[in-house]
Amino acid sequence: VRVGNREARAHRAVAVLGTIPERFTMAQITDLHFGYTAAGEASVEAIVDELNRLQPTLVLVTGDIARNGARREYDRAQLALERLSMPFVCIPGNHDRRGWGAYLTRFGFPYRSVAFGRWTLLGLDCGHGRDEFTESQFRFIERKVHY
Repeated sequence: VRVGNREARAHRAVAVLGTIPERFTMAQITDLHFGYTAAGEASVEAIVDELNRLQPTLVLVTGDIARNGARREYDRAQLALERLSMPFVCIPGNHDRRGWGAYLTRFGFPYRSVAFGRWTLLGLDCGHGRDEFTESQFRFIERKVHY
């Protein structure tokens, strides 16, 4: 992913599995809000430890990773999430739009499509200030969903 003339370093933000297991587990974490409180960030560290203990196949991180969209918030979030021992997929929330360039640099393109055998996970953010999907998101869905 390119942001201006900078290349994104989102190597762990896209799930890549060597093989798709017949059965898999997915954990979802959301609203991490790095930058809100130190106690909140510490709880994310504890959640990462617990996820590493439980070993789901994939972790889905849905929205509001940072509180204000500051680069330092995303830096801390990236460090925490990269401690996960399994793949993870990030999908932005409305708070992540506040620091769009910083989000893209760390976690890559906001539309996600991850295939798991017969399952396909589509990740989209409707937090564009209008709480609705855009035309480009509808086109993405049409390309990815096969009837």
